Amino acid sequence: MDESSFCWAAFARTRPLVDAGYAGVLLVVPGALAWATGEAFVFPSLGPTAYLLATVHTELQTGRRVIGGHLIGVVAGLSSAARVRGESLIRLRTRPTRMTREHLEAANRALLDAIETPPETGLEDELDDLAGQLWYLATEKERPPDQGRLERVQYRLTVLREQVHGRRSDLVAVAIDEICACREQEQAVV
Repeated sequence: MDESSFCWAAFARTRPLVDAGYAGVLLVVPGALAWATGEAFVFPSLGPTAYLLATVHTELQTGRRVIGGHLIGVVAGLSSAARVRGESLIRLRTRPTRMTREHLEAANRALLDAIETPPETGLEDELDDLAGQLWYLATEKERPPDQGRLERVQYRLTVLREQVHGRRSDLVAVAIDEICACREQEQAVV
């Protein structure tokens, strides 16, 4: 057995390990981006693509085709997910404005005042739950308030307003008005 055939046999045995290592290196970059930003940069089609790039070497797998195919897939996935949620694919801003937060904080304060307004009606726990949700939405810094959640809170308050009377009813109406103002402001920006 000559030396060249021995080297080729050794390379043939280690080739799968080399290919797997190369594919792993190809996935480190999007994995590191996902870890650093907290966003999803790793998606199912990256694994097979990394494997093909590491093992198959043809003229058909140019970088333009691979990257272009993934970009088309990402845009199609994002746009369909946005349409399911009823949002626009491109948002003009990603964080809620100070005024949006102020509307939600004002709605929270109105509900807390409504809880403390006599007489006891047995609805105080539900008002407290809704006030807590509004406070969470007002203080969440990473993303704008979820419009679906705001709509559900607004609907629950509308139903509750019919069950309370006097000053408590007026305070619930103030909270509903503040939520409406917040939602209108959010929709005007998108």
